[in-house]
Amino acid sequence: MASEQVLDIPVRRHVLTSGRPFQVVLDGIYGGVSQPDIGALFATLAASTSYEEFAALVRHAQGSAGLFRFLHLDDDHVLALDPQADQAGRRLVRLRVAGNPVTMGQMTRHLPAADSYAPVTILIRELAGGGTQVAYDTAASAIAPYGDAAASQVAQRLDTEVLRLLHHATGHRNRGTPVPQNALAQPQTALERTGPQSRHPRTDRPGRLQPAIGVVIMKATSMSPRAGQQTATSNTVVFLHGHQLERNLARAVTAEAAGTFVLVLAITSAAVAAALSRPVAGAPYGSLAVPVAGGLALAIGVASVGHISGAHLNPAVTLGLAASRRFPWAYAPGYIIAQFTGAIAAAAATWGLYGDQARSIARLGAPAPAAGVSVGRVLAAEAVVTFVLVLVVVAVATDTRVPRGIAAMAIGAALAVAIVIAGPVSGAGVNPARAIAPMILAGQFSDWWAYLAAPVAGGAIAVALYDRFLRAGSTPA
Repeated sequence: MASEQVLDIPVRRHVLTSGRPFQVVLDGIYGGVSQPDIGALFATLAASTSYEEFAALVRHAQGSAGLFRFLHLDDDHVLALDPQADQAGRRLVRLRVAGNPVTMGQMTRHLPAADSYAPVTILIRELAGGGTQVAYDTAASAIAPYGDAAASQVAQRLDTEVLRLLHHATGHRNRGTPVPQNALAQPQTALERTGPQSRHPRTDRPGRLQPAIGVVIMKATSMSPRAGQQTATSNTVVFLHGHQLERNLARAVTAEAAGTFVLVLAITSAAVAAALSRPVAGAPYGSLAVPVAGGLALAIGVASVGHISGAHLNPAVTLGLAASRRFPWAYAPGYIIAQFTGAIAAAAATWGLYGDQARSIARLGAPAPAAGVSVGRVLAAEAVVTFVLVLVVVAVATDTRVPRGIAAMAIGAALAVAIVIAGPVSGAGVNPARAIAPMILAGQFSDWWAYLAAPVAGGAIAVALYDRFLRAGSTPA
């Protein structure tokens, strides 16, 4: 005999709105979530012979994180196919997260129906203005109508852990304030609707979520790092290498100028010395001097100012990140001006160190096409090598799966490889500031626009490729 029970489940929804870019928030969430191979984990758990062995395997899979990724869905790809969807061009990710399966098992032991709410779902939505909105329906509110106190306590612990992670990722300490029920009408598939009603067929149009019941929005607050007082919104945003912009753009752009100065000084000095055949405790510089000097200087710059400004040190990096909404457009002009300022100062220092011959003969180390190389080949070479450099920058500086300790040397090595590849063709600008600043002081502008346009295009493509296809969550679990 078949029967059907329909329960009205009021769900408590936390909605956190942040000024941080979408990818920064997503990376912050992944920073507190382990990412085991789910298939392999389940196969291992199925082979366990005791509850103690099961629990030990789970704890080992979690590592230091109390939560682990169960499923990642890029709903924005689906919505891009829907001409009536209003999310076109903006990211929307549904992240299903499981808590400690041992405690989740305890919740299910007390209340078998609680298994419907594990793992829990987090919706991360990119806003039109560049910020991010995160929604989370608490497991405790979903199972409260069942009236099982023990299961509710376990669910509350899970909710506390998830919300702590979301508060950290969005940069807020939150307090609840009621809002209208349709405050966050997020698309959701029929298989993932919250509550027991998910078992019934959908009759509304695919890609639309009916208004949630008992919606609660969390007003964003933050603690001032200096005064220790709460403010209405958070102004702290985490970017490359974990640096934060805390209303102090001046400090960040100063770091950019200083770091770019060191980078360009190393490259132009080595290039000028090699061109003038200046000896250094032995034979003059050879063809490897410039890539070695450039790679080491960039590694030094990343290590020394990465935590202050993110160590872009290259307009192609800044514009590529901004184009992919991983860096605010409002800060981009200040960064680019600082980078060109540092590069021009470095070219001037090279002129002063090596004399007038550095300008008249070596062009202050400005890149130039090799004999017989067309501007088309210059464009191709500069775009390709800048693509390589920026791809490495985005990978090691923004992806939580990459150990932070290798960032500086990996980025420096990428620049060295780029110079080795493009040096014989275009002179290896790889950086509009490094290429054009010496041209300005030398008064010679060979195909200058190619050294500006190609790196910017290559950098933008690299950031888009990594964010879209290679970042955590875009690969199979």
